[in-house]
Amino acid sequence: MGHLPPTFSPEVVLPIAIARPHEVAAYRSALAGDLDRWLQRRWRFLAPRIAPGVLALLGMVGVLASMDLMASRCRLDGARGGTVYLVSDAPAQR
Repeated sequence: MGHLPPTFSPEVVLPIAIARPHEVAAYRSALAGDLDRWLQRRWRFLAPRIAPGVLALLGMVGVLASMDLMASRCRLDGARGGTVYLVSDAPAQR
């Protein structure tokens, strides 16, 4: 292999040529194909993540709604003269 010029040695990586059309219709077709491939790659990334994301969002909304519901019930009990107890782990002060 020492007798080959450096251009033809197996270690050299040659650049890849890409043919692009010159006509407007062909250019639009190539652009549409590029856009389609780009969208397919993004969809393959997002598709398995959509269902867990939606479930997490619904869970967060459920937790926030239950907090609001519990807070409104506490306010209603307090307005009717109900007793509110404060529970603490700290020892009582004398």
